[in-house]
Amino acid sequence: MKNLVMITSIVSLATLSGCAINQNLHNGYAFYGERSEPIAVTGAAGKSKVGKACTKNYLGIYAVGDNSLEAAKKEGGIHTVSSVDVEVSNIGPFYIHSCTVVHGE
Repeated sequence: MKNLVMITSIVSLATLSGCAINQNLHNGYAFYGERSEPIAVTGAAGKSKVGKACTKNYLGIYAVGDNSLEAAKKEGGIHTVSSVDVEVSNIGPFYIHSCTVVHGE
């Protein structure tokens, strides 16, 4: 019975951490990675202001911060969004730092 519980626990942890690892394996790195990707572009002109909101996640269990679009707009004093990007860096499934970056007026 103890072996069954231990095996179930290991499979559960592997499944939970698999998303973070799998996303980075196709980018060519398995343990450490950084990437920045565009998310959205609007028809609004101007990119003079920038707002950034971040979240930190530890072990896939504890997360702190607010990386919402609204938090990034508020941080940058932006009312009209022209583009949205995401920046993510990680150390395996142990630590993930994710930021939403908003450009606009």
